[in-house]
Amino acid sequence: MHNNSIQQLSGFGSLAGLPCYQLNANGATVVVSAYGAQVLSYQNAAGRELLWLSQKAKWQNNNAIRGGVPICWPWFGKAAAEFGPEAAILPNHGLVRTAFWQMTQQHISAEAVSISFIIELAKLPWSHKTAKDNKPVRLIYQVTLSDVLELQLSCDSLMMQQAALHSYFQVAQAEGAVVSPLPLKCYDKVSNSTLQLNEAQLHFQGEIDRVYPDTARTLTLSLANSTTPQLTIAQHGHDASVLWNPGHPKAGAMADMHLGAAGEFVCIESARLALEAKPLSLTQIIRG
Repeated sequence: MHNNSIQQLSGFGSLAGLPCYQLNANGATVVVSAYGAQVLSYQNAAGRELLWLSQKAKWQNNNAIRGGVPICWPWFGKAAAEFGPEAAILPNHGLVRTAFWQMTQQHISAEAVSISFIIELAKLPWSHKTAKDNKPVRLIYQVTLSDVLELQLSCDSLMMQQAALHSYFQVAQAEGAVVSPLPLKCYDKVSNSTLQLNEAQLHFQGEIDRVYPDTARTLTLSLANSTTPQLTIAQHGHDASVLWNPGHPKAGAMADMHLGAAGEFVCIESARLALEAKPLSLTQIIRG
């Protein structure tokens, strides 16, 4: 019988001094940082690491941690014009990747272990709050480890908000890795064009940066020349999936990517990108 538990860590890997929590459940382990509420590691019960973390990842001096599962909110990429000029000068992927979240709950049972974080933000001009409604916006994140890893991000505020769970998955070789099933149309950021495709899957090759709308509730990731999925990604509350790998030339120019890093991961991101004023509930479930 496994001893399910949660323990506090100071640092993880090369991220010295980083306040973290390690979840242990049924032989699997997850490490999540209070900084960004970012999951950094997920080792399944067989001891295989499913997530990728850069050897040169940093967190001090307001750096976003490269790898794991960063949380993008309340916008994805650069802030869209709809968020207004105040947001245009703020960082890509929003406001919460480089902030400390407050741990609020821990739960341990024979079946699962979970931990919850919150962060509150005030004075968000694009949320169009009135003087009568001056409560801070609260974002809640729950990480649950059982025989799968479930990540749930929610915000009850009726406001325009995008979000993405920007998961970096570790692979033996990024070239040729396959994600399926996918829609036959996507927006390709590399060519800045909409593509009409002839197959419902993507084979990673070189730089990939694509937004697939209305993706299935479950995607599979397989390695090159393999018929057995390496893992599955279930998703709820999304309206798109983003698939990304910078390719070796761009990765080589990134200060927080080690040599050869682009060949070690693929990103499969569950995203809610619609620019509508409504609450958020975005879930990603990783099984591998």
